[in-house]
Amino acid sequence: MRSLSRLLSPERIVWLSSRDRDAILTELARVHTSLDDTVPFDETLRALVEREQLNSTGIGQGLALPHARIQKARNFSVILGLHKEGVDFDSFDGEPVHLFLLIIGPTSENDMYVQILARASRFLRSKAADILTAKTSDEIYAMTLEF
Repeated sequence: MRSLSRLLSPERIVWLSSRDRDAILTELARVHTSLDDTVPFDETLRALVEREQLNSTGIGQGLALPHARIQKARNFSVILGLHKEGVDFDSFDGEPVHLFLLIIGPTSENDMYVQILARASRFLRSKAADILTAKTSDEIYAMTLEF
C-alpha cells in the first residue's frame, strides 16, 4: 500500500475559494487535471459529480472525500483542498466542510482504491485541526509521512 506521502505532494495541497459544492468539485478537478492529464477535465468533473449524486462524500466533522474511479486513469491521484470558511457539501451531519481530499483512481484497482480511501479518512480525522492551522503546504505534507 502506498503511503499518503507518496500520493500527495506540496503542489497537490491547495487553498480553495469556491462557495458551493459544484464549484468546489470544479476547482478540485482543475487542480487534478493540471497535474495529471491522463483524464480530461470534463470527464474528471463528470465522474465526481455523478459520484456526489449517489451520496454526498461529506463524511462529517468538516471533512469530505470526493472520489471517483475512472477507466482512463492510469494511477491514483490525490489532492487536498482546504477552505477556511467552510462550504455546505450536504454532509450527513449538516456541518460545513473545510477539508476536501480528492481521490481519483483507475477502475482496475479496487482493493487499492478502498485502502487509499480508508487511509485518507484516518489521516483527515486524526490531523484535521493541525491541517487547518498549518501555514504552508510543506507543513501539511510533513503530516502525511505518518500515513
